[in-house]
Amino acid sequence: MNLDFHYYGTYCAARIAEFSHEQAGKIAWAAQTVDECTEDYLNAAKIPAENQVITCETNTENLKDNIYDLSAFNSETLLKLRKIWMPFHFLPGNLDNHLNIKDPVLKNQRNYPDLQCICTHNSTMVSKIISDTINKFAYANPLSDKILYLTGIRMHVLADTFAHEFFAGTPSYFINDVGNSGFKILKKDTSLSDYVSTPAGVSNYSVFYLGHGRLGHLPDDGSMSYEYHPHWSMEGYRVIRCNAEIFAQAFYEMIDALKCIRKHASFEPADTYLDGENALFQELKNPIKWGNLKNVLKSKTGDEACRAWCQYMKKMDFPDLQNYNKKQASPTAINDFLDAARAHQDMVCAELQAANIPAI
Repeated sequence: MNLDFHYYGTYCAARIAEFSHEQAGKIAWAAQTVDECTEDYLNAAKIPAENQVITCETNTENLKDNIYDLSAFNSETLLKLRKIWMPFHFLPGNLDNHLNIKDPVLKNQRNYPDLQCICTHNSTMVSKIISDTINKFAYANPLSDKILYLTGIRMHVLADTFAHEFFAGTPSYFINDVGNSGFKILKKDTSLSDYVSTPAGVSNYSVFYLGHGRLGHLPDDGSMSYEYHPHWSMEGYRVIRCNAEIFAQAFYEMIDALKCIRKHASFEPADTYLDGENALFQELKNPIKWGNLKNVLKSKTGDEACRAWCQYMKKMDFPDLQNYNKKQASPTAINDFLDAARAHQDMVCAELQAANIPAI
């Protein structure tokens, strides 16, 4: 997902969950800042290296290190990548090994832990990070920027578990490759060759096989639909993606999670948010103008999608939301965001270490 959903969509979800305009704005700012908080950004903000928590990397930053082979668990670059992409963008969701993995050959010393790190929505890890947010919010000042930033960070992560499902935040051909066989993009002006080209000479653990990099922004574009056979799965298993529908599920789950955070109530994620008889769907269908929201979620990424969200907010009678501008963040806001990001990263890494996931 991109700025349109992480910023404007998160703000709308927070307002629907009855956070104030000010609170929702800070939650949305933090959700988008996860995609902006690169090493270059922090250096420009004059944040000392020892205080930095990098939550994203540009392509240039990604490719400046050893891009061809990151196979060693003790690789400094590999560790850096995993600590960025697993906690903040590809939350591991297969720790219970519920996915139908193709072949025991893949389950060797190097690949097996990575297979456990495949991202899935409504995983145990999702429940844990939201429950942790609920507990922290219950004992925090609800106007505290740090708790609002932590809430925003976790809304970003929750949303990404829908968009980035079935990929992992570590370089691995065995998990993240998307081959030509059976791949279909249901859009006439887009071809597979736009996404799957890879330089010659790279290893199976090249950074080119990090996350959904082989698909570019296709998983993050609400207007796209496609299907493919995951490299890691059994024969005959196909992933069919209609991004607008998936984003709608993510939006409802964000509202549900944010309601639980604000009310200090238990959170139980579900796959039934869009079912006609789902209690939350029935409660919100008319107030959130469901027909308008569906059109927003189908928008292309970029300015068009941002304008669609702004128009939707006007229909919802929400106050105007200031456009996101990472350069306008105060040093205090950046440092509070980094404290929240560090708390989130530490929790996820501790959970992975407890599950015997190496190199994290």
